[in-house]
Amino acid sequence: DAGHVNGVGTEARFDTPKDLAVDTLDGVSIIVADMANNRLRIIGPDGTVSDLVGTGEQGLEPEVVSIAEAKISQPTGVAVDPNGIIYYVDSTAWEIRKVDRTAGTVSYVAGILEPFLDDPQRIALDANGRILAADRTGKVLRYDGEAGEILNDPSFLLNEPTGIAVHPLDGRIFIADVGFAPGIYVYDPSLEDPVVELFAGTGLPGSVDGPLLEAEFTRPCDIAILPNGDMYVTDDGLRRVRKISDGMVTAVAGDPTSDLALDSIIEFSFLRFPAGVAAWPAHGEVGES
Repeated sequence: DAGHVNGVGTEARFDTPKDLAVDTLDGVSIIVADMANNRLRIIGPDGTVSDLVGTGEQGLEPEVVSIAEAKISQPTGVAVDPNGIIYYVDSTAWEIRKVDRTAGTVSYVAGILEPFLDDPQRIALDANGRILAADRTGKVLRYDGEAGEILNDPSFLLNEPTGIAVHPLDGRIFIADVGFAPGIYVYDPSLEDPVVELFAGTGLPGSVDGPLLEAEFTRPCDIAILPNGDMYVTDDGLRRVRKISDGMVTAVAGDPTSDLALDSIIEFSFLRFPAGVAAWPAHGEVGES
């Protein structure tokens, strides 16, 4: 059941968890963007869930505020850099903020100055520490501090990008789009004139597994990439987690006929509406919210 309860394992309650990221401070704990609870939560190595940031109240914050006093408004995305700095999307304020646990502060990073965030969803960090944001208005943005740029032509190809990930081996940017041409798209910043291209899917909704450009997606919400390059996609329209590996798309978890949700990542386990997904390199696995 939905709610706000801290505790161990199944004792805990979340309300619309939209994204998750591995805490780089220990490589094991999971940080969750718990949207309807207006909080960032953390799941410790022993499965204990506790509040990390957010009072539970929504509100616009000053440029810098203490962690204890910070208000978060419907967080939709979260990422953690190698030093343990947490970045999150405050979707109601249309901005990206960062949590410095050493300094005990939450501060503004980007979004309310040009280029603007209009409907920010999930974020990722590239190898240079720059923030990449998927904006559901069709934009993919990159921020280096407050300075930012729109990487794509919002009028071309992308419609509702909601998930984003950086390939750990070559730096390509992968985008999950739930819009009228659902699929996984790719942008290679190393090219002289990079453009967004379809990587997996036909652009038509469906549930077919198979080769990259023959497989179908319905609502691919997010994407995570393991160190070996294997990709995992949450498809909430199919209530499945899909895997992309060796040029093939396969279902690895979920049963689209079920309304139940069980703690299981196996084929035909029951997922309600899987949203965010994160690589968990310490275990060679992924987690989904």
